[in-house]
Amino acid sequence: MSAPTFSPTDTARLPPALAQELARLNEAQRRAVTHPEGPLLVVAGPGTGKTQLLAARVAWLLLLPDARPQEILCLTYTDAAARNLRQRLLRFIGPEAHRVAIHTFHSLGQLLIQENGAALGRHDLEPASDLETEQVLREVLDQLPAGHPLRRDFGDVYYDLPYLKNLFQVMKREGWPPDLLRAELEAYRLGLPDDPTYQYKNPPRELREQGVQPGDVIGHRLREEEAHIERAAAAVGLFEAYQAGLAARRRFDYDDMLAWATRLLEGNEPLRLRYQERFQHFLVDEFQDTNGAQSRLLYLLASYWESPSLLAVGDDDQSIFRFQGASVANVQAFTKRFAQATVVVLEENYRSSGPVLLTAGALIARNRERLIGQVPGLSKALYARHPRFAALAELPQLRRYATPLHEAADVAAQLAARHQRGDWPAGGVGVIARNHGQLDTLALLLRAAGVPYVRRRPINVLDEPLALALHRVLSYLAPALRPDEQPAADAALFELLHLPALGVPPADMVRLAAGHQHHRRAAHAAGRPPQPWRAWAGRALDQVAQAAQVALGPEVGAGQLPALSEAGAAALGHVLALVDNWLQAAAALPLPGLLERVLLETLLPAALPTAQQPEHLLAVARTLLQWGRAETRRAPYTGPTELLRLWEGLAATREGLPLEQTTGEGEAGLELLTAHGAKGLEWEHVYLLGCQQHTWRRKTQNRGFRLPPALAALPGEASEAEEARRLFFVALTRAQAQLTLSWANLDETGKELTPCEFIAELEQDGLQPQTIVVPAEVLAAARRAELAPPPPPAPVLDAKLLDELLLDFTLSATTLSAYLACPVACYYEQILRAPVPRHEKHLFGSAAHQALEQFVRLAQQPGASFGTPDELAELFRRYFARARFELAPSLFQRLAQAGPQLLRAWWEQAPVPPRPAALVVEHVVRAVLPDGVRVVGKLDRLDLAADGRHAEVLDYKTGRFDLAKDKLRPAPPAAADAPLGAWLADARLRGGDYWRQAVFYRLLLTHDPDRRYEASTVSFEFLQPLREPGKAPRYERRRVTPTFGDEAVVRAQIAAVDAAIRRHEFSPGCGECRWCRLQAPAAS
Repeated sequence: MSAPTFSPTDTARLPPALAQELARLNEAQRRAVTHPEGPLLVVAGPGTGKTQLLAARVAWLLLLPDARPQEILCLTYTDAAARNLRQRLLRFIGPEAHRVAIHTFHSLGQLLIQENGAALGRHDLEPASDLETEQVLREVLDQLPAGHPLRRDFGDVYYDLPYLKNLFQVMKREGWPPDLLRAELEAYRLGLPDDPTYQYKNPPRELREQGVQPGDVIGHRLREEEAHIERAAAAVGLFEAYQAGLAARRRFDYDDMLAWATRLLEGNEPLRLRYQERFQHFLVDEFQDTNGAQSRLLYLLASYWESPSLLAVGDDDQSIFRFQGASVANVQAFTKRFAQATVVVLEENYRSSGPVLLTAGALIARNRERLIGQVPGLSKALYARHPRFAALAELPQLRRYATPLHEAADVAAQLAARHQRGDWPAGGVGVIARNHGQLDTLALLLRAAGVPYVRRRPINVLDEPLALALHRVLSYLAPALRPDEQPAADAALFELLHLPALGVPPADMVRLAAGHQHHRRAAHAAGRPPQPWRAWAGRALDQVAQAAQVALGPEVGAGQLPALSEAGAAALGHVLALVDNWLQAAAALPLPGLLERVLLETLLPAALPTAQQPEHLLAVARTLLQWGRAETRRAPYTGPTELLRLWEGLAATREGLPLEQTTGEGEAGLELLTAHGAKGLEWEHVYLLGCQQHTWRRKTQNRGFRLPPALAALPGEASEAEEARRLFFVALTRAQAQLTLSWANLDETGKELTPCEFIAELEQDGLQPQTIVVPAEVLAAARRAELAPPPPPAPVLDAKLLDELLLDFTLSATTLSAYLACPVACYYEQILRAPVPRHEKHLFGSAAHQALEQFVRLAQQPGASFGTPDELAELFRRYFARARFELAPSLFQRLAQAGPQLLRAWWEQAPVPPRPAALVVEHVVRAVLPDGVRVVGKLDRLDLAADGRHAEVLDYKTGRFDLAKDKLRPAPPAAADAPLGAWLADARLRGGDYWRQAVFYRLLLTHDPDRRYEASTVSFEFLQPLREPGKAPRYERRRVTPTFGDEAVVRAQIAAVDAAIRRHEFSPGCGECRWCRLQAPAAS
């Protein structure tokens, strides 16, 4: 293969478009385009015109003798940039532009893999979706054996999943095989005792008295770090299982594309030479945003030539994607790798005014990670050349506000005034913030003022109201298709009937719930099983059709039904027929046909007439249908159950099912976006909001796995500050003429906020901040616009019907706490007894309680004694088996293994009571308090003293103690005088649920009419051990000894809640629970 030669011979006959473009270029740009040979680094600061430079360079290369379009490889950072570059090439060289290879780095890696599957030993490989990656990682965690450092049986069992994913990404990007990483972790562990970080420098006096000397190891700190290293090594050990899971699906993940492509070329010289013959000229855009793996692949392809035809365009001052592995060091490494490289700096800025450039330049000059410190004589000053803005003298403005609401209100008022006057700047206005959430209030105020704007932000389609409505439908169809899952189907049907798209009035839904509760009572009293919801709802409809207007009464056996409204009966009839139609479709049609029937025939037509953004609603529906079709192509027999499992997995990923939501029209002239999203864009006037320190320089706790310092030195504080300063610099340089920066002194709770350090630096450079006072009427209007409408009150039954339901009502600790948490949820779950899906925590806890109860009862039989831990474990298995059809198979399997281990380990360490007869289990107490309130409770266990009267109440908790501390917190004594509304609004004022339960049990025993037992304490026995790094597991039993003050608070709460329930007061709700969200609109 011969190296390319560089001698364009006939520049006089340039294509007209290229000749015109060359004439427009400044001297530095033209020098880069016509560079004769060898590597070239173009340092292109903001607004210096790099985009047209790349296209012109490709056209220039094609003037070379024997140069062919397919020999040119252009690498861009995004697909959009690749499309843009090809469009520019079409102007310069016509159809030949389609023969130029334009790729992102990852599409190039994918091309190499798919063209060389045989050489890799892998055929028919496809890139894995985010969902498939998530599924493989879940399977890896599901298969961990008991005792594995990363196995979690309770709570967030996939807690480590994102950290595993990140670890494997780093391993692939850095080329670290598992053996290397494990060896380095072990070397790090062995060196810990000699690390001064883990040695006493000046031990406290009490330790010196015990013989501890300076230089001795700090034992607890060393053990904690060793535990972190053990977890990291265990995580590294899962790498092969993850890769095997991908291989079994014939998939490769995002980082495999580059890692495999690089290994492919490194290990196969003939293949490498073939691609080096194929690609002889290289152009790389946004070079500062490349990571190490991308750079290695580029250099490998260009390695045939000592001085390759390689043009890299980038700006070290705009490297802002470190979170994706990008590093400013890649730009700096270019001149080290190619010492003979030419460096061209583009200094003429065609975007911004002189003051904007001077401000931004002075700020970024504080960074030390810059190319000018590496290349002697290099200057990166930017000179204003825009014909309209270059000579402007207006300085950037710094504005200080009281709170973020004051800030948003004032900016919205300025923009509204401009909109009303019609003096919108020709170059538009951009409002930039660090995060999307900082723009929410401003967007709301602009909508309220009628100011048009454009806002693009990535959304998760699965969170959209239309998708949530579809999820409700699928959540019913999946269990309804299987007879053994009837309880789940009942709960799902009740939620499904609340969909606004189906039109069943909420008041009729509560009438149905009340009627079904009465039916259940009557059926149980008659000794027969109650009917499922679907069958019973059909009976309700039949009776309405027969004009049966039977009042809900106490008669047993008649199965009386409440009267439905005429509209409710009609809607219910339509919905039940529709549900039956969906069930038939689910059984007969492929999944895409079912989704089309549900979405296109029912949910979408119901939502479109009131949708504020119909085009967005259609995009959501289209995305859902495309996803369903894609999953069916992957697995043809996918049905509602399988899609729901995929839905759960996809919802757990960072992006979910992504869709870019665009609010507003492109010609609005006003855009709202983040600093990262603003890169490459420009506006005549830029507002940079929310310049607080905690926003721009927030400290995040590293929850990932330990990496050995020998391989991965973490970026220091200074390096992180420079990364943030680069992002701030990018935001500043979006402005053409006017630049306004602002921040707030206080958050909405009154907590003091600090302006970010970059504001202080701008003040050092001479900018003076202004304190802005927002007019009271502007602020009042903003507060009104900001207030969300309260959640609708729960539709309450007719007073007579509800009174009849409450005839035998007795308050329990569960109902008391439920009401204080959310009256709406309490109404549905405790009063109406609406069907609810049982959570795995409830199913697991119920099986554990039943096993413990039966374990004691067996020991209390004549001649018996306490059984073995294995017998207790077997009892759990027996009771938990009933939950098999209510849980996903992987979750059921995990808990079915964890429960016996949990109870066995707890019983082995628990103090054994002296005799079984000293225990009372599942003790029911009904009492009447002095103020006449009836209360009831079931106590898990009483441990009796020798006199048989005094007892300690024991309540089992299957959750973790470290997550229950707030639940054990007592209410302040002054809470006894608080009104009910104050308790509902303030969780701290009402006290923790476990504390309230303990006081409630004490009151029960004190006021038990039979006065059978006395108890001064109530203990909570946590069956899960508390595990801390470097420490042995320990079990917690927390005693609560209620005081007279505690009893006064809980008695006041009991009286207030009981009275509120009997007055039919079930609002306001919390606004967050499933019941408060039940009547959310299907589209917005």
